[in-house]
Amino acid sequence: MDEDFVNQLAWAGAGVCFAARSTGLYRSDDGGRTWASGYGRLKLAAPLATSAVACSPAFAADGVVWAAGPGAILRSDDGGRSWAMAALAAPAPYVSALAASPAFPADGVVFAGTLEDGVLVSADGGRRWAAWNFGLLDRRILALAASPAFAQDQTLWAGVETGLFRSQNAGRSWREVALPAEAGPVLSLAALPGRLLAGTEAGGLLESLDGGQRWRRLAGRSVTGAVNAIAAAADQTLFLLHDAEVLESADGGRHWQARPGLPADAVPVALAAAGRRCLAGLADGRVSVL
Repeated sequence: MDEDFVNQLAWAGAGVCFAARSTGLYRSDDGGRTWASGYGRLKLAAPLATSAVACSPAFAADGVVWAAGPGAILRSDDGGRSWAMAALAAPAPYVSALAASPAFPADGVVFAGTLEDGVLVSADGGRRWAAWNFGLLDRRILALAASPAFAQDQTLWAGVETGLFRSQNAGRSWREVALPAEAGPVLSLAALPGRLLAGTEAGGLLESLDGGQRWRRLAGRSVTGAVNAIAAAADQTLFLLHDAEVLESADGGRHWQARPGLPADAVPVALAAAGRRCLAGLADGRVSVL
């Protein structure tokens, strides 16, 4: 891949993964070792900067993937071979995060976080989008996470510059969640069965076991700086982008160790994981397989 910024990574399943980059969307079929353009059939005259990417939780069956470009969110039903584009209302917001309902095959719900217009919601799989921001006092979205039990509890979290907001009606309305005073902006989120993890700028990694009512710092003194990304694998292995290194925990976050494999000159900016495999997107456009 040409050198440029990796905005986000998404692991679709098996060896399929995607990288959203400043020069476009890239797909790998071998776990991140080799990459090819994901926009090949669009016949673009210039690179389409891609700020976010997400895959359907049933990607192996439906092949659905979303990618955010300037002024639009694209949807593919065939793993990125062809695309349909849904234009966003002007002035076009910058899409910072995409998240599908864990029940997407049944409900067709997808969310997009923006840096200007809060949260956008699609109820038809990403073909049409509308802003749902009642009660969302900070509309600069840095991270989104849907509850694993979304089909039953309709719960969604949004990490913002001033902290954390929660919706319990699929994004129609929002309420602020109290965090420890020192936490600062919430940069990353991971919603796991019975657990919510929040990576903060100043408070390290926080964990709530009751949907955000009470919090404790996870990992103690070993994770005290900014947590820019959290990647949770299906077997509950956790990876963190902590300052300029990738940390791994095999015991749910009680103990952490540095994950080897980053190039000496690497500046990691994005993570994705599947099992014990981890991808780190770098500030110069490379993707390292760790």
